[in-house]
Amino acid sequence: MARGCLAAIASILLIGLTPAGADAAIRIYESSEAATYLGKIKKARCKVVRDRNHFHAAGKTTNGRYEFEVDIYDFTNFRRDYLVPFGVINPTVNFEGAGQDYSNNYPFPGGQPPGSAGEIAFGKRGAKLGVGVYALPNADYSRGVALAGALDCIYRRR
Repeated sequence: MARGCLAAIASILLIGLTPAGADAAIRIYESSEAATYLGKIKKARCKVVRDRNHFHAAGKTTNGRYEFEVDIYDFTNFRRDYLVPFGVINPTVNFEGAGQDYSNNYPFPGGQPPGSAGEIAFGKRGAKLGVGVYALPNADYSRGVALAGALDCIYRRR
């Protein structure tokens, strides 16, 4: 639980402290003793569908090996943080590629899941998307990844 709080705090701090033009990115590591570095995501295509209260972000790692998605289905605004629980679809954090899929959507295997896998936060007016997730699991919860940092959200012009 403490690792999750630390990841969420790190993510929130990165949003507030990352100056414009700096190397803002969400960094991804295998959640194991080796903590193998898998890549970083510097930007994502983001959109808010107001009539459905839905936020969506999609991006790729800079090495092109993995895809990343965030969906918040009860999105209200950029001024609040969103907890990422295990075994639910709202919100969703997905990290896929290289034959490996990780998501907080997978049902928790028996018993009561921990309180939260981490948190999603936003910078001013949604310009930055911060994610601090300490254990995003695969389908059978045998492996996981940790994601922490903030990326630039790119919105389509109207």
